[in-house]
Amino acid sequence: MARKKLSEMTPIERVDQRMKGMTWEEAEDVGVEILARCTALHIYARKDSVDWFDKTSERIIKRALEWKDEGNRSMILAWAAVAHKREQNKEK
Repeated sequence: MARKKLSEMTPIERVDQRMKGMTWEEAEDVGVEILARCTALHIYARKDSVDWFDKTSERIIKRALEWKDEGNRSMILAWAAVAHKREQNKEK
């Protein structure tokens, strides 16, 4: 199958492509930066931050529940849990 051009990709496909090979921590930093920018827009420009934050929090939780059940994501999360536990044990 031919690779999609950047212009043919959905925003999520573009982000997934750019985040390939990132650690969970690096991906979290990207997410924080994106959410910080959106939050600033809703606080300072649209003045609807409370409603927006409530709706966005619900959307994030719903999407997390959907995401974990797609493909082999439960296995990815299981391995991430094992790696996290090992890190915690190393620190003790």
